[in-house]
Amino acid sequence: MAAHSCFPARVAGAAVLCWCLAAVFLPAQAMPPAGQGHGPRVALVIGNNEYTGLTALRNPVNDATDMAAALRRLGFTVELLTNADLSQMEAAVVRLSGSLGGSRQSVGLFFYAGHGVQSGNSNYLIPSRVSIPAEAFLRERALSAQVVLDLMQQSGNALNLVFLDACRDNPFGWARSGSRGLSVVGNQPPGSIIVYATSAGSTAADGSGRNGVFTGELLQHLERPGLELSEILDATARGVLTATGNRQNPAVYKQFFESIVLQPVAATSTPAAAAAPTVSAPSPTFGNVTVATGSLTISIVTAGTVTLLGQVVQLPAGSTLPVNNVTIGDIPVTITYLDGRTETSTVRVEAGRNAAVNFSYRPVTPNVATPASPPPAQNPAAVPAAGGANPPLAAAVGLAWTNPAGIRFLAVPGGNFTMGDAPAAGSPSPLAGGTSPLAGGTSPLAGGGAPAGGMTLGSVADNRNDERPAHPVTLAPFWMSATEVTQAQYEAVMGNNPAYFMEGADAPARPVERVSWYDALVFCNKLSMKEGLTPVYSIAGSTDPARWGAIPTANNEASWDAVVVNRAANGYRLPTEAEWEYAARGASASRNFSLAGGSEAAAVAWFVTNAHAVGENNRDYGTHRVGLLPPNELGLVDMSGNVWEWCFDRYGPYVNNPLDNPLGATSGAGRVFRGGSWTAIAAHLRSSNRDNRAPGGRYTDVGFRIVRSAGR
Repeated sequence: MAAHSCFPARVAGAAVLCWCLAAVFLPAQAMPPAGQGHGPRVALVIGNNEYTGLTALRNPVNDATDMAAALRRLGFTVELLTNADLSQMEAAVVRLSGSLGGSRQSVGLFFYAGHGVQSGNSNYLIPSRVSIPAEAFLRERALSAQVVLDLMQQSGNALNLVFLDACRDNPFGWARSGSRGLSVVGNQPPGSIIVYATSAGSTAADGSGRNGVFTGELLQHLERPGLELSEILDATARGVLTATGNRQNPAVYKQFFESIVLQPVAATSTPAAAAAPTVSAPSPTFGNVTVATGSLTISIVTAGTVTLLGQVVQLPAGSTLPVNNVTIGDIPVTITYLDGRTETSTVRVEAGRNAAVNFSYRPVTPNVATPASPPPAQNPAAVPAAGGANPPLAAAVGLAWTNPAGIRFLAVPGGNFTMGDAPAAGSPSPLAGGTSPLAGGTSPLAGGGAPAGGMTLGSVADNRNDERPAHPVTLAPFWMSATEVTQAQYEAVMGNNPAYFMEGADAPARPVERVSWYDALVFCNKLSMKEGLTPVYSIAGSTDPARWGAIPTANNEASWDAVVVNRAANGYRLPTEAEWEYAARGASASRNFSLAGGSEAAAVAWFVTNAHAVGENNRDYGTHRVGLLPPNELGLVDMSGNVWEWCFDRYGPYVNNPLDNPLGATSGAGRVFRGGSWTAIAAHLRSSNRDNRAPGGRYTDVGFRIVRSAGR
């Protein structure tokens, strides 16, 4: 089974967090200005000291207890958990999200102290008394920090604050050396302030007193009357620097520029009558020190990260950022673009006046390759109309049609194959019953008949146990989307675009990712209903996703996992694992490549070498527009690499029996995905390779493509 990373990372593999991160996450709703009232204040505070087989921690329970007390004094309703297991943590986060949804003006706060781990730049909070023997178990046995953020953001309330104090040294023996701390957030949401208690990639002190260094400093300033939130964080950062002799250097990332005061200054009453003055020698009094300031305006053409006076701000393309209360003098402003280019401009700020700095850099637009054409049609047939009955039999390679949503479908002729073996190029064809049409022979399906033999599913060549035993499978013909579902296609059906890689002119043509298996079921049925087709999936007796309730965000949800498949329906659906592998291999047109379309990863796939290891500032980092690389024998593109693709099947062991149109294992918590991704190594791109994740998970390297039964 292939391991994969689920979030863009500067450092591959698992890294110990040593976070001491305080992330203040604020959804983009408009905030009331300082002095105006908010709605209810609700907080969840967790501190975990007790761990199984890990370094004992001294301060997290103290940190959580003291934070809870301070927050109650600030008017928060607080739920405090200490030494909580995963189920307790998950249930409490759900309660927090529910409490926040009652009022758009409510303020939410999440605080965690304890062990934390980074894996593929996804961050996990470690429950008490849990065993995590390998990195692969993190997603099932630890709480994802992204899930916390997502649930709070979904509440739609005015303000959310998240503090994560997990600055502990390497807790796991399997964590790789050299990967310390967190990397910079790659996709900071608008309306947010993210504060690292130490520079990205560094470690932070646990503290020798009652509290960790960062939480101890935060507690000193959190309740100070009249302080604006950014002033609290600045004062905390200065205290951390002083306490650690400048060894722990905080960094602040801002996407929020309003004024928020947690503890207003108490009003003073005016006495009814002035007391008679007492004559005495006056004592000198000191007022507030005033410093002459000005302002400046930063304008950019191309998206980048601006550094100014120790602050780091991510700006989108074509944006303008006003900066007020700037000390007079020569101020250097630096911007780093996504392609790695850096510019610095020094601007003179004068008292009471506004200065302007403009960055006009535009990157050179790369030439976009034209997608390679699919193989010529064999035995052309009429193109089916959308809706109504099933399309005619997908009897030959090269037949194609496009639905009203703009999704192009290619024919995958039915046949027999043996699931999993990936023979080297040039070896005898595993297909029986005729020669490959791409080799100059005639297709065994030219007249719509079925071949006598087929491929083998189940690896026997590279010792991958979950691809064994090789077993024969018979499949009916079907239509498969030529590409992965794109962001534009997904948004047209679902009304939203959850993708991480959604910036840039080509983003609508990139595959959608951060979609769960549950999301894919909803997409299929919604698209089917939109075109007047019979939906394939039924949950709780209904085929209408509007009656299924909210799409689950938990790993598994019983009613959704019990989905019923109508095999006679003519709507859209996910491919089965067998259908996916058969199509990736080229079906009756197979030329026996180990990958979809070839045997050299760099020629046919976006994978770790050309899309991840290049670094986040390279334009090739991440997913790519679909169809840029050569197709496979059927004309299908990106079956290897770009994003993993959800299949319908539960993940389970193969059986050594002939199977007819199988739907996979009958039990198992994980759902299969196939094909590798932009984060995968070359070995994981093989057409027979298998992997799985919980159906409720959303990952930046997992998407899907769809199929439609044909002529059965």
